[in-house]
Amino acid sequence: MENKIKQIALRRFIWVVILVLLSLVCVFIGFTSKSKSSAIKKNITVLKDEQSDYQKIDTCISLLYVAENNSRLYTVTSDTTYLYKFRQQLEMISSIIDVIQSENEKRMPLMHEDMNELIAEKKRKNNQFSYLNQLADSLWVLSAKNMDTSLVELNYHPAMKTIHTIEKIKNIDTVHVIQKRKNKKLWRRIADAISNKNDFENQTNINSTASSKVEKSAQASDLAHRNTIKALNDYYKKLLTNKQKLNRTEREILSLNEAIFAEFQKALSQLKKDEIKEQERYRDRLLTGTMHTIEELDDLSVISMGIVFILAVVILFNIWKLYKNDLALLHYSNQAVAYARMKGVFLATMSHEIRTPLNSIIGFSEQMNRELLPDSQRDNLNAIRSSSRLLLEIVNDVLDFSKLEEGKIDLCHKPFQPAAIMKEMMDMVGVQAQNKQISLSLTINFDKSVTLSGDAFRMKQVMMNLLSNAIKFTPEKGKVEFKSTLLEATTGKIVWSFEVKDSGIGISQENQKIIFNDFQQIDREDHVNAIAGTGLGLAICKRIVELAGGSILVESTINVGSTFKVSIPSVLIEHSVSTFTESSAQEISAILEGKNILVVDDNKMNLLLINKIFKKHHLVVTEASNGQEALDLHLKNHFDLIITDIQMPIMNGLEMAKKIKDNSDKSISNVRIVAFTGTSIPEHQQELLDAGIDDSLMKPFVENDLKQLLIRMFGVN
Repeated sequence: MENKIKQIALRRFIWVVILVLLSLVCVFIGFTSKSKSSAIKKNITVLKDEQSDYQKIDTCISLLYVAENNSRLYTVTSDTTYLYKFRQQLEMISSIIDVIQSENEKRMPLMHEDMNELIAEKKRKNNQFSYLNQLADSLWVLSAKNMDTSLVELNYHPAMKTIHTIEKIKNIDTVHVIQKRKNKKLWRRIADAISNKNDFENQTNINSTASSKVEKSAQASDLAHRNTIKALNDYYKKLLTNKQKLNRTEREILSLNEAIFAEFQKALSQLKKDEIKEQERYRDRLLTGTMHTIEELDDLSVISMGIVFILAVVILFNIWKLYKNDLALLHYSNQAVAYARMKGVFLATMSHEIRTPLNSIIGFSEQMNRELLPDSQRDNLNAIRSSSRLLLEIVNDVLDFSKLEEGKIDLCHKPFQPAAIMKEMMDMVGVQAQNKQISLSLTINFDKSVTLSGDAFRMKQVMMNLLSNAIKFTPEKGKVEFKSTLLEATTGKIVWSFEVKDSGIGISQENQKIIFNDFQQIDREDHVNAIAGTGLGLAICKRIVELAGGSILVESTINVGSTFKVSIPSVLIEHSVSTFTESSAQEISAILEGKNILVVDDNKMNLLLINKIFKKHHLVVTEASNGQEALDLHLKNHFDLIITDIQMPIMNGLEMAKKIKDNSDKSISNVRIVAFTGTSIPEHQQELLDAGIDDSLMKPFVENDLKQLLIRMFGVN
């Protein structure tokens, strides 16, 4: 059975481990799926950003067309507004291309050597064009002044033959430019070249020189006219030549602009193509990776669904097993409850059935022991008494252990004198000690009138077990010492300590660890003459002591002896409690004299025993064999005391007591009722009180027990 339970526990542990592992796998799959999903999201974002690159390149191309138009307009009109727009648009193109280059640094270079040469040629042509423009402007101004002067002279002096000498001084400014290169990006340099902006920082030095030209004209009417016409023709020829040269230069600049913009557009188109190809390759890689990731996610999803299915099956299986186990536990629980109930009924029945004959055996043997008998008969009587007491101890141990195990024993707190109950216990075991010639000694180290609050009956039980064991395990002519003392505790309570020391066979260190276990017996070292008993005595002592809040321990040496020490916390009572001894027989006779007594029991031996005790005190009793008969007798005779058994035919003692107590006639209901009982279970005691029973007498009892009960009932005069 134990191996089966271990196997079940092992299987449950394995199932738990499997569930934990499957849960960890699910967590891992979830984490992997999350990372895969993040990768897919990133790929989709990259694919989305591709369109932005295309749009940037298209924007550059559009701006390039607009910039080309502005360049042409500036060339024709020399309006700086178009130049400003041209530069601004080229800066925008340069910034966009810089962004694209920073995003893809590994791409091929955008510019070629031809492009660089075109830009250099563009710079030279721009410089020439600027110089020619300035020269043409100067010629136009000079020609306008000369024409005005010549026309005036011709109009006002047409016939003069006087030759005038005209001296004209012309200042020519020489400009020297010192160039310093700037640090700019590629596309910025392209924009500066197109806008005729050098990559150098110019430092200009202007030197002015004076030159003189002497023009002499002979003013004569015919000669002057011819000379004027010739001069005009030469001037306009020169002007036409310069204009043609300027136009050629302008056309060359426009051609260069067109070539530069064409190369620019070609580079941007190539960039767009390369960007598209690169993005297609990158997109293909992303799509391949995404598809692979999606396939992995599909596989993980299938695995996850499989694991979830397995988990669901395992969980459902375990739920079903738990349901079955719960049903089994419920069934076993019901069986345990039924078994406990049957056990209680069995113990109560056994207690009654065993205690009833024991009551007769012990009672009659005690009465015979009070008589004068021959020595041979007294020996036989002592053997009967010893056997009956041993049987009673076994029954009491089994019943008490059962009650302690079920938690059905509650210690009461009533005043008692520890010295008196210790003396009583010594008297009870005195016969056993005498049979083995064992010396008994009692030492009480406190005032014998001291009264404590506690359960005297359970304390007697502990003392009796310890003293009986000491006598059992002490060889003949040995010694048993019983000592007790009172100590003041720090909590304000009194600690009552007592110890039982014997000169017996002793207990080994190994056995000292298990001696208080249930059903544990320690045999003599030579394994001869095993000690009779159930092995429950010390276990019961330990449970009672712990229930009282105390402690019990053992000190022992092999072949030297053992000492059992008990400490019980208690409360000191100021007033003393009177005790009763067997010498009070005369007072009992006086108390019960004239009392009408009814004894009810279906066992003739018990009736005979009680009659014998009462007759010895000159008391007459009436007998009844069941509750109905006793009720009828009481209704007629109005008894003063009814002593009844509980389990009887026709009507039991509880029913009889209830009917008597419920009677409206006070002369009938005021009777004192005492019950014989075979159990001290609290539930049973409560049933007795509910039925109206005033007190109870535990079977088997001796004459002294009956006397103490009667004194409690009626008091002592």
